[in-house]
Formats: sequence, C-alpha cells, structure tokens
Amino acid sequence: MVDRGEERLIHGVEQGIFPMKFAMRVAATDDTGIQGILMDAFDEGLVTTANFSQARRLIAARARGLKRSNNQQQYTVQQLQQDIADATKAKTSYVREAQVKENRFLTLLGGINVLWKDPQLMAILSDQGLMNRPALAGDFAYDPSPGEA
Repeated sequence: MVDRGEERLIHGVEQGIFPMKFAMRVAATDDTGIQGILMDAFDEGLVTTANFSQARRLIAARARGLKRSNNQQQYTVQQLQQDIADATKAKTSYVREAQVKENRFLTLLGGINVLWKDPQLMAILSDQGLMNRPALAGDFAYDPSPGEA
C-alpha cells in the first residue's frame, strides 16, 4: 500500500477504522470493484455498522484522488467546495446525533429525579438498602439527595 501511494487506506488502518485485510483488498481493487469489496467486507464483519460510513468516505476520497492522479488534473475550486460541503454535512450530522443523545440523557436524568422523589419508591429502596445514588461526573441537573420533595 505504501508503494502504491494509498495513504488514506494506511491512515484508516492506523486509526482503527477498518482492519488491514480490508485495506489490502481495497488497494488491490480498481474503482469498479470497490462497491463489491465494501459489501463483501460488511458481510464478513471486516466493516461494521459502526465504521461503515467512515470506511465509505475514505474509499470515496481514495477514488477521487485516483481519478485526479490518473487524469493529472489540478485540485479545482469546485472540488474544494464539494469537499467543504461534504465535511460540513458530516459535522452537522455528528452534532445533530450528539444533541439527540444529550436530550435523551437529560430526559432520563429528569425521570430519575422524579422517581427519587416518590415516597413509595424511597421506602422500597430503603428496605433493600439501596438509598445511595451513584455520583455522576460533569455538571448535570441531578439532585443527589433522595427522597426530598
């Protein structure tokens, strides 16, 4: 892969995005067979749902790089705009996902705080010796004193 200038694939392996076996298959395949390699790797568990989008982006970037090097074209303003748009879309998606997870977490914390104010639940927890709440790292709306209404 080093001899063929496959820096993106090497970088993907170094970051743990996908295994070396997958990178070797991609390096040995031309653009037309990449989709099949990606699907086979997914079926074999080399690429999972967790790293599929990253692997696909790396392969797409590799394909764009190969096309440029084969055609000896310069990097154009349109390509830069497309790369910026792609990066912005990926970052926006990540931020949206983080916000959704944060909202779910805060909803759960709110529900826990309501439950800890229920006298019947407090009586059950006290009977079972489970009155100590775990400490959370960070700054959350988490009332550590159980049973107070």
